Amino acid sequence: MLLRLGRRAMHKAPVIAPNMLQLANSGIILDQYYVQPICTPTRSAMMTGKYPTRLGMHHGVIEADTPYGLPLNETILPSRMKELGYSVHGIGKWHLGMCSYDYTPTKRGFDSFYGIYNGMSDYYTKSITSRTARDGGYDFRYNVLGRDGKVIDKVLWEANNTYSTDLYNEKAKQVIQDHDQSKPLFLYLPMQNPPLPRPGPFPLLREVRRCR
Repeated sequence: MLLRLGRRAMHKAPVIAPNMLQLANSGIILDQYYVQPICTPTRSAMMTGKYPTRLGMHHGVIEADTPYGLPLNETILPSRMKELGYSVHGIGKWHLGMCSYDYTPTKRGFDSFYGIYNGMSDYYTKSITSRTARDGGYDFRYNVLGRDGKVIDKVLWEANNTYSTDLYNEKAKQVIQDHDQSKPLFLYLPMQNPPLPRPGPFPLLREVRRCR
C-alpha cells in the first residue's frame, strides 16, 4: 500500500517521493479498495482471512490494559506459512493482543518479532498512550521462542530516542541479509505510520512543509 505522501505524489502533488512512485509504476495502483478503518480489526482480518465480525474483533482497538486478543483457536497466517516451510519473521506493530504471552507474535507462528505489541506508541520515546491508560509504559522489544516453548522477551531500552521507522527498516534489512537462502522467507512488516501518533523525522517534515 502506498499511503499519504505516496498517494499525493502519484496525483502530481508537490511531494518528493521517488521510491514510492517507482513502486507504484512497477506494480498495481489500487484507486478504490475497502478496508477496516482502524488497526486491530484490519490486522485480524489480514491474519485470518475472516471478517472481524466473525472474530469478535470489530468493536475497536485493543488498549494497553484490555484482557483479550485475536482468538487463540484461530490458526493465523504466520503459522500457515511455517507449515509450508517458510522462515517467518515479524517487524513493526502487532496490536492483536498482549494480555498473556499466548497472544503474542512468537506464540502465533512467528520465528521472531521486533517492535511493539501495542497501538499508540511514541516513535522516539516508545511510550504507550491510549484511551484507558495515560501512561502505559515503555514498549519496544525483541521476541524469539525458546526450546521449552516459552517466549524469550527482551525489552530494547536502547531503542529509546531513535525513530521507530528507521529501526524497523534496519531490522528488515538485517533479517533479509541473514536469511538462509535455502528456505523461503515470509517477512511481515506493518509500520506504525498510518495510526496516531504521527510524528515524522524532523528533516523529512521540514522538506514536506517546504513542498506545500
